[in-house]
Amino acid sequence: MPTLNNKSPKRPWIQERKPFERMANKNQDIYNGTRWRKLSKYKKQIDPICEICEKEAVYCVDHKRPINEGGAIYDLDNLQSLCVGCNASKTGKQKNKKQWGVRY
Repeated sequence: MPTLNNKSPKRPWIQERKPFERMANKNQDIYNGTRWRKLSKYKKQIDPICEICEKEAVYCVDHKRPINEGGAIYDLDNLQSLCVGCNASKTGKQKNKKQWGVRY
């Protein structure tokens, strides 16, 4: 009996989406580097609780002042540990600020 292929067929008219392709300033070399991963892991160890809500466990390490706006890349004073919700909220506010000039 033939088996079905569970993969969807490739549609040649749709381009494959690549990570970081939508970013205006591509910083993937920084975030994929060993130095950032070690620093991020260290920051999560010293601050295991979200710095904004102070309730949830840390999901990621984010820059307080974005790199694209002149923030220091590897400075611990410019880093904050965030949970999933706070990271999404902060990212949304930053995106809104860029697109519409909205202040938060």
